[in-house]
Amino acid sequence: MKPTIIVTGKTIASTWEEALLKLHNEGKDYPGRYWTEGTPIGKQCHMIMRVEDFCGEPRVHKGFTCTPEDLWDYRREILEGSTRAWSYTYESRMVHWGLNKKDGYIVNDDDINQLEYAIDCLVRKPDSHKAVLTLGDPRSDSVRGGAGTHIPCLRHVSLELEKNKDNKYVLNMFTHWRARNSVHASFNNMFGLSFLMESIASKLTIQMKEEILTGSYIDQSDDFHYNGKDSFFMESFIKQYSRPAEEKYWTTAQLKDAIGDD
Repeated sequence: MKPTIIVTGKTIASTWEEALLKLHNEGKDYPGRYWTEGTPIGKQCHMIMRVEDFCGEPRVHKGFTCTPEDLWDYRREILEGSTRAWSYTYESRMVHWGLNKKDGYIVNDDDINQLEYAIDCLVRKPDSHKAVLTLGDPRSDSVRGGAGTHIPCLRHVSLELEKNKDNKYVLNMFTHWRARNSVHASFNNMFGLSFLMESIASKLTIQMKEEILTGSYIDQSDDFHYNGKDSFFMESFIKQYSRPAEEKYWTTAQLKDAIGDD
């Protein structure tokens, strides 16, 4: 059985970096779908990441594998949805659950705003454990593409409020993923969700009429892996580990500067 690896860090950037290193050093060999004999092999594990200051800076690790523009667009997709022809987005499952498209047609006619419900739960009862969102929809996921090829990786989001030492409410987030590529997906996922946490905290602040702070984040993946073809990336990534933080990390402002976003 693949090992369970637990990583705790201060920011997204430092936690993701440590998670990849531990996966490389402690993970189980993972051939992946396209592996062939004699080529590098990947790694896999069951991963739990805890980010103490989920929205803290610097939150960007320069090792992300897409362009800066694509990373920023992913953040927008988490918050606002996508105009691209996806069968679903995480945003749509959160605010329009049940309203899914297949080949251009609506396959379910109900439409549930889970995010609005979760926020309302916390406004009415700040110690509630019912502020949860489910992103699976077996009515459509299980029939698309045969063996569920479009089943969302993100399965569950849970939100909780707690009081800090200054008696202020802090918003924490918990997520559960079925499987994801550690190199190409997990950093982008966390980066985008950190802005969702900020958005939720802002809405709670308005509705509760008191400041709600952003807090910690726990991320659990049943399967956290990289493929053999990512081994060359990992070799380069590991060599950067001992570099100073300013050479490895960006603040969000620095990312925006890199793409010319005001």
